[in-house]
Amino acid sequence: MKKFPRIFLLGLSVILLILALFSIVIDPYAAFLTPRIEGVNKYKLTALKYMRLVKPYHVNYLDYEVLVTGSSRAGRGVDCRYFLARGERCYNSALTGGGIYEAYRFLQQRPGQLEHAIVSLDFFVFLREEYASEAFVENRLWRAADGTPNTSHIQQALNDLFGLMFSRQTLVSSRSTWNIQDAPYINHRADGMLYLDDWGGWSFDPSTLDASKRNLRVNRQVSRYGNILDTMVAYYDTYTQDMATTGDNIRRQLEVYRNVLKLLYQHELQASLVLPPSHVSYWMIIRNQGLYPRFEQWKRNLVRINEEVASGFSRAPLPVFDFSGANTVAMSSPPQKNQPATFNEVFSDAMHFSRPVGDLMLDRALGACENSRGELFGYCITSDNIDGLLQRQDSLFRAYEEDNKD
Repeated sequence: MKKFPRIFLLGLSVILLILALFSIVIDPYAAFLTPRIEGVNKYKLTALKYMRLVKPYHVNYLDYEVLVTGSSRAGRGVDCRYFLARGERCYNSALTGGGIYEAYRFLQQRPGQLEHAIVSLDFFVFLREEYASEAFVENRLWRAADGTPNTSHIQQALNDLFGLMFSRQTLVSSRSTWNIQDAPYINHRADGMLYLDDWGGWSFDPSTLDASKRNLRVNRQVSRYGNILDTMVAYYDTYTQDMATTGDNIRRQLEVYRNVLKLLYQHELQASLVLPPSHVSYWMIIRNQGLYPRFEQWKRNLVRINEEVASGFSRAPLPVFDFSGANTVAMSSPPQKNQPATFNEVFSDAMHFSRPVGDLMLDRALGACENSRGELFGYCITSDNIDGLLQRQDSLFRAYEEDNKD
């Protein structure tokens, strides 16, 4: 009988070891960054739900020189392979619906190792009352909000590590990840870090589309455009019901933005502040729902606060590059059902830009704050030129409305 407890414990240990190895090898949430093998664990369809569990630890402990922050726009369109090709280590910490406070907390963790930050600024997250998603647990970050070491971090990390290896949900996710690897069409968000295959497809070349035949890819893109627009109409409608409260929310979020800037200037970090692009149909929602004046004032405030904080640190203002609103990229034609020739290579849906556009954006955002005549994509905005830019964008929108009033 004395041998039974030993055998039981040995058997239990073996089972737990097998479960842990299975969870680590399959790595369904891309938590352990296990090498991704075709047919085994390459595609991680459940990872997006757990980004706020995984990414704080990556920000804490990975080795990177460039940090990207923002929402899913930056997450899908800003590809760290751009920096890897330049010999720079990069991590994209962008989160689905990621707010400015979450970006601030990520930037707080290891400013001493950063050489450059790409801070993506999205108008829609500044409308919210809450600073961060409920899923954003700050104890997962090793530095507390006041900059001191987080005394609760180790306990939180141990709890999460146990869950990542042994929880029922992880085992279910590991099994589903294993089973989905041979699916004919892999979910376009399968990377788990928000990267899309180019143009939101399934690793294909758009030039190979047969314009004479119906095509699943263009029809799915049409569906994604419609779904995003419907979602954002409902989202913005929420904030048009009480414009006074919406204005208060924006002011509160702008104070967090001010803290981001203070952090960047205090540590003398090189940073690019970018307002990301979206398709014109997305910006028309903001105009049609009466939020566009707020959007324009938000841009002015971004510039004003940046220049105020820079002055306080006796530094030149960080560049603010505006890829939002009306410009040649945003005005691209939307896809049309059963017409492969209309497949949009610029945006994967009405809100999210493709990797090639992201690369163009980085080319501009890593350059000087100088503007070419007539070019509105990536206009470097200052207090001296922003009103002129907004007038030019308004003219483009009015022309678009006139051309599409039917």
